[in-house]
Amino acid sequence: MNDERYWTMFIWLGLFMGSILGSYVPSLWGEGLFSLSSIFFGVLGGILGIWVGFKTSQWMTDNGW
Repeated sequence: MNDERYWTMFIWLGLFMGSILGSYVPSLWGEGLFSLSSIFFGVLGGILGIWVGFKTSQWMTDNGW
């Protein structure tokens, strides 16, 4: 598979999964899904997901996947 495909696929997957999981974090202490803290953690989770997706794609291309 092409290296660019890995990068884009894992970065988008990380963005979506990170933002979804991050937006659910404030529900642990009773905040609503559309609260300011939920939006903040969704953005933070998306940024973290992009980083994890980039590192995963980098690891996969370096190890010959």
